[in-house]
Order: sequence, then structure tokens, then C-alpha cells
Amino acid sequence: MATGKLETDLVEMQSDKDNGVKRRDFIKLSGAAVTTGLTGLGVDEAVAGRRSTCNDGSATAWCEQKTFRPSLCGDTRDTDTLWQKAQGCVSAPDPSCRTVPGSNSDYVVVNGYVKGNDYLLLALCRVTGIECPMIWQSSAPNYWKGAWEGAKLNDPKNPVTLRSPFGFGINSRNARSYQQFHIHMAPLLRSPVNIMNQLARVHNDIGAKPEKWISTVITLEGREQTKTNPPTYENRVRPYRALWVHSLDENPFGLLYDWIAKPLGAQEKEDPADVMAFENLIVIPVAPPNTGFYLLNSDRKLKDATGKIPGIGSIDQLFYWGT
Repeated sequence: MATGKLETDLVEMQSDKDNGVKRRDFIKLSGAAVTTGLTGLGVDEAVAGRRSTCNDGSATAWCEQKTFRPSLCGDTRDTDTLWQKAQGCVSAPDPSCRTVPGSNSDYVVVNGYVKGNDYLLLALCRVTGIECPMIWQSSAPNYWKGAWEGAKLNDPKNPVTLRSPFGFGINSRNARSYQQFHIHMAPLLRSPVNIMNQLARVHNDIGAKPEKWISTVITLEGREQTKTNPPTYENRVRPYRALWVHSLDENPFGLLYDWIAKPLGAQEKEDPADVMAFENLIVIPVAPPNTGFYLLNSDRKLKDATGKIPGIGSIDQLFYWGT
């Protein structure tokens, strides 16, 4: 699939003339029915020979090593548009399929919704998203480290040109529009709210102990689309669990599973894998002179300190999707 076709099919941009902020307005593609079968989340299923294999027939070891629940991880026969793009990056790669050094052919960086402004780290193995148990296994690719390295790609013929400051994020299952694993790589909001300034103000409140992550809740003001007709955009505060890590060497999905999904699953008497489906995860490089990365997580059940402000499964409100 050509780059321009992908960008046209994935989204049409909508502009709010009052504040100049452009945001994503997802559209459905004709002839691209999503058939991932995301049902039966509470029951382990017989795999019946299905495995999460890479699309070129030479699956990496982590893809082949174990069986999984198809309802959570998808099937290679699914027709999701981003899965088709991933297959194209293997069978007939074009310049939009940027290889990241050290990726072991597990993922590529492709153009996102506004060319030259945001990008997607796209898995080449059939993985639906954050709910797939394979991504938090110790043998899984470190997609977040891949996004960080991908943001530095400077091929003069096809560079990654992310405006700084930027971050990375993955939506919860219910907050996404496509069913192939992807991490958004996009600029953070600077106006009318500034995400980095807000994080700087609470930096000393964010600890580096993973066991404290679940109880370290901060609030950030972002920009959200209203449900009015026609929709507009408004500033809105949301709570996030926050952790400071010195590097991305340890898989952030593993940290999220161990220190958020497991305790929440124990509290709610649910399978932690099912809890993961409702979580989002955002990774933001810390501003100098400090170093490292913030790991932010939210879900609809999370509340702020007052108990009145709910969390959210989407990552969109912290990022700028305009030109």
C-alpha cells in the first residue's frame, strides 16, 4: 500500500477554527472489515493450531514459541487495514516502511495521520494490541525502545521528522480503531495546554519504584473532542498513574502487567490479561536536566484524589495531531 493511500484511508483531519488545533477523526474503510473476534476474554481457549506468526513465513522465535488466545491476539487471516499494511511491508516494502536498527524484522516505522508530523511503530507479527499476552513476555521485542530508536531515524530520503517534545502511546482496546499492534509516535501538546510544563511541575512527585506506580496518581490537562454535534474541542483534566524509569531496557509492557494489571486483577478478581485490555500506556522522554522516561497509564476506572475525575483509555488528549 502506498504511503499516500495509507494516510488517506486511515484518517481525515478535522480542524477547529476557533483554536487552530487539528485532531484525528477516524473513519471506517470500505472493504476492510475487522474480523479479529475479540470476544470471550475471560476463558482460555484451545488454539487449534493457530500461532502468532510473522507474515513472511519466517516467524521470529518469540512469535512461534507459544500458543495464545486468538480472541486476544488475532489471526493471520484477519483483514484489518494496518495488518494488511504490515504484510505489505514484508512482501513489497516501500520507502514508508522504515527499518529500525536492531529490530530483528519485528517492526517498522510508518507514516501516521499527518505526513511529517506523526508516525506509527507497526508490528510485523500478527498481534492485535495491548491485550495480547505475548507482548509482555520476556522474549517479546521491546517495542518502546524501538519507538525511541525509530524517532531518531535520519535517512535523508525518508527521515522521521517528529517535532519536539514528543512521546509515544498505545490506546486501550476500546479506544483504538485498528486491530494490528501499533504505537503512536507524535508531538506532545504545547498549546493551549503544555504537557511538558505540567510534568515538570509534578516531577518530584513521580517515583522510580515500580511497586509505587499503582498509587502514584497525577493529573494532566489535555485536549479532548466533545460529544456535541458538531464536535468541538475542550481542555479536560484526567488522572494518570506515573512512574519514572531511567531507561527503556526493561519492557514497559512487562512493568504495566506486573505492577498495574496484576494488582488490579487481584482486587477485581479478574484475569490480569483481561485487565490489560482496558489500559493505555504513554511513554514520554523526561526533559533536561533530568533524564529517563515517564510511564503514564490510565483507564476508565481510575479516579483522581477527589474521586470525581475519571481516567481514560485513549491517549489522544496529550498529543498534537495537527500540521
